[in-house]
Amino acid sequence: MQYSVYSKLCINSNSADTAAKKARSSCPSDGDIRFLVITEGQYQKIVNVNDTYSLQEKVTNTSRTIIIGGMNNESGK
Repeated sequence: MQYSVYSKLCINSNSADTAAKKARSSCPSDGDIRFLVITEGQYQKIVNVNDTYSLQEKVTNTSRTIIIGGMNNESGK
């Protein structure tokens, strides 16, 4: 018996539906596959019980804005 956990990032609900259909169609007749769909907002509310974070988690934040210097209001002097 194999116990595994896989994740799939889907950009919208249509993509999630397609992933669910693929999982259903590829499941062996004696298989037991389950899936859970959560939104990005729900994922961001996950609580880290022991307050330890990987380097990836430390450098990643929820801000989607990147400001690159030298592109706005620069006179070139």
